[in-house]
Amino acid sequence: MSLFRRFIVLVSLLVIAGTPASAQSQMGAGAISGVVEDSSGGAIPGATVTVTSAGTGLVRTVATNNAGLFTIPVLPPGSYRLVAELSGFTRLERRELEVTVGSTVTLRLRLQVEGVAEAVSVTAEPSLIDSSRTEEATLIGRRQINDLPINGRRADQFALLAPGVTRDGRFGLLSYRGQSGVFNNFTLEGNDDNQAYFSEGRGRTRIASNISANAIQEFQVATSNFLP
Repeated sequence: MSLFRRFIVLVSLLVIAGTPASAQSQMGAGAISGVVEDSSGGAIPGATVTVTSAGTGLVRTVATNNAGLFTIPVLPPGSYRLVAELSGFTRLERRELEVTVGSTVTLRLRLQVEGVAEAVSVTAEPSLIDSSRTEEATLIGRRQINDLPINGRRADQFALLAPGVTRDGRFGLLSYRGQSGVFNNFTLEGNDDNQAYFSEGRGRTRIASNISANAIQEFQVATSNFLP
């Protein structure tokens, strides 16, 4: 497993009522998708879209379909640089695209017809609304885990920061909007992390977590009534 600064794992923790709806959340990753158009808004098929991780150097390349659409799924959380290009059009570059656990960064990219040698570079602004999601989700990031006090070393207790999350009963399970804690589902990097017999997170709440809070980059608390 590769090391990124002092974080040794990426965690996707879902505390939900029912079954998780987001494939990205289940994979402990995010995605970048969108459409590539010309200056008049017409779709550009066959354009090459390349994303590069600023933290790890991971490179993924796809081509737009006949409707100009593209999707790059299962991207580890982090900052990315995107380049869209096609012969006859100017090269478009987007920087500082922040991908988080369970999120999809949705873009509308417009390429200008090539006249003189030029390239367009844009620094991305963080999106306040993820229009690709139907469920409610709260992201708990490294800054919160590092700076906020916690009784013990169970980072999943920071899920209490999400709206509607409370403690369920005397054992300290997490309850989402009054739902019993036995309906929660925990995933770690896309893998099942539940204690099967007691229907709780692995390790339960009576003992310390087997994953140090220092090893967690971020996690997500989500709820959805929709099946995948």
